[in-house]
Amino acid sequence: IDVLDPGFAPGISHYEPGGMSPREVISIIHNINQPIIGADIVELNPSRDINNVTAMTAAKFLKEIAGKMISGI
Repeated sequence: IDVLDPGFAPGISHYEPGGMSPREVISIIHNINQPIIGADIVELNPSRDINNVTAMTAAKFLKEIAGKMISGI
């Protein structure tokens, strides 16, 4: 999750100024045209998160990935 710009994900350990937006990451997930057989979400640091913004973004990514895995494409 540390690929995101800190404005979208303050709850990470290593910031990536100028990083991706959640919308860009979700677009990448949607454009994967092979079955997804595994995934992980790393670098979430709850002690740095503000109002659970990063945790909610991570949950959204997990939902999108799980949806792709269930659909088989």
